[in-house]
Amino acid sequence: MCTPKKDGGLGFRDLKTFNLALLSKQGCRIYTNTHSLVHRVFKARYFMNGDFLHAELGRQPSYAWRSIMAAKHIVHAGHRWQVGDGTTVRIWKDRWIPKPSTFCPISQQNTLPLESTISELIDEDTGEWNATLIKQIFIPDEARTILSMPRSHRRANDRIIWAYTPKGNFTVNSAYKVAWAISPSVAMDEVSNPYAKRQFWRTIWNLDIPNKLKTFTWKACRDILPTKSNLCHRGVLDNATCETCGLTAEISGHLFWDCIGAREVWTATGIAFDTNGVHFSEFVDFLWYLLFVQRMDLKLIELTITVAWCMWYNRNKTRLGSPRQTSHEIIHKARSILEDFQLAHLARPCLKDQTDARWSPPSHPWYKVNTDAAVFSNLQTIGIGVIIRDHEGSVIATLSQHLLLPLGPLEAETKALDVAASFAWDMGIRDVVFETDSKVVSDALCGTINPQVSIEDVI
Repeated sequence: MCTPKKDGGLGFRDLKTFNLALLSKQGCRIYTNTHSLVHRVFKARYFMNGDFLHAELGRQPSYAWRSIMAAKHIVHAGHRWQVGDGTTVRIWKDRWIPKPSTFCPISQQNTLPLESTISELIDEDTGEWNATLIKQIFIPDEARTILSMPRSHRRANDRIIWAYTPKGNFTVNSAYKVAWAISPSVAMDEVSNPYAKRQFWRTIWNLDIPNKLKTFTWKACRDILPTKSNLCHRGVLDNATCETCGLTAEISGHLFWDCIGAREVWTATGIAFDTNGVHFSEFVDFLWYLLFVQRMDLKLIELTITVAWCMWYNRNKTRLGSPRQTSHEIIHKARSILEDFQLAHLARPCLKDQTDARWSPPSHPWYKVNTDAAVFSNLQTIGIGVIIRDHEGSVIATLSQHLLLPLGPLEAETKALDVAASFAWDMGIRDVVFETDSKVVSDALCGTINPQVSIEDVI
C-alpha cells in the first residue's frame, strides 16, 4: 500500500521512510549552510577535517547526530553540483551532470587527469562550453547532456543544489521519493520493463471513472478481491468452485472472462475483443492485453472496467440471496454509472480574456529589445532572433544566430535574452526594455518567481 500509485500501490506514506526524509532535511542544512551554528558545532565534534557527506558516526555520538547520520545516504543520493565557473567541481569524481541517478560521468577517463576540474571544459574567453573538447572526451549522449546546460557570461560560483526539484531547493516530498527509490524493498521489487508497468498504472489511475471503480481495478489487478479462490487460500471457505458455471475455481481471470456468465455479458456489450482463444488467469492480464496488445480506446477501457465492476457487484448480491441480473441489465447499469459520472465531471472550457498582443513602442528615450528562440531537436541546435527598436518603432539593429547547443525551449528562450543583452551592450544601447514570449523567463527576470536550476545562472 505504500508503493507509489505509478508502480501499482496506493501511495500511502511509509512512516519509517518519511521519518528518514525529515532527518535528511537537517542533514542537507548541515551540508549546505556551512556558516550556521549547528554546522560549526557538529563539524568541530564529528567531521573537523571534512564535510558532512564524508563524516563518520564516531565514538559515543549524540542521539541527534546518530539520527541525522541515519539519513546521510539520502542527502548523498539527492545532491549534485550546479556548475558555475567550474573551478571547484571535479570532472570524474563529483556529481554534476543533470542526469539521474548517479549524476556522474559514465564515459571512460581519457585525456584529462583524474583531478581535472570542469573549468577545463569551458572556454576562458567566451565562457561557453568547449564543444569540440567535450565531444572528444564524452560519449555522444553525455556530451549532449552537458552542452544542453546553458552558460552565462557572468562567472557564477559553483554551488550544491538538490537534484530532484526544478529549482534546486530541498523538499521533504522529493527526499521521501529518493529515500523510497533507494530502499532495499524497492530494489527487490524491480521488474524487467518498469516503463510499461508505470504506463499501465498511470493509465488506470487517470481514467475518467469513479474512484471506487479505480480502487476495484487496483484490487482486481493485485488479485486481492475476495474471490472464492482467495477465500479458500485464506481458510475462509472450503470450496473454490465458481457458482455461476460450476466448472472451475473462481479466480479473477475466470470470473471476469472465462466464465459462461462473463462471456454472455461481454458479447452483449458489442465491444470488439480481439481475444479469440486467449486465456487470462488474472484480471491484470486481461487489462494488459487490452491496453498494450489490442490497444483499445480508453473510452472502451472505461466501459470495460465499469462492466466488470457491475459483474462483481451482481455476483456479491447474488451470493447474499438477491436475484441474478441478466447481461442486458448489467450493461445498462454500467452505462448509466459511467454516463452519470462523466456528465457530472464534465470539464467546462476555460474562457480567457482576450488581450491585445500587438507590439507597443517604448517611451522616449528607451529602446525595446524583442527576442525569440527556436529549438531544432533533430539537429540538436537552436536559433535565436533579436530586434531592437526605438520609441518611434524604427528598427535600430537586428541579430540572428544559429547555435550548436542542444537546449530545451526554456533554456533557449533564456539564452536568447542573454545574447540580446550582450548585443544591446555592444551596440552602445543602455536604456533598454526587454520583451520575450516566455512568461517563466519574464517572471524570473522580474523576481516574481524563483528561476529553475537550468536557467538560474543565466538569469
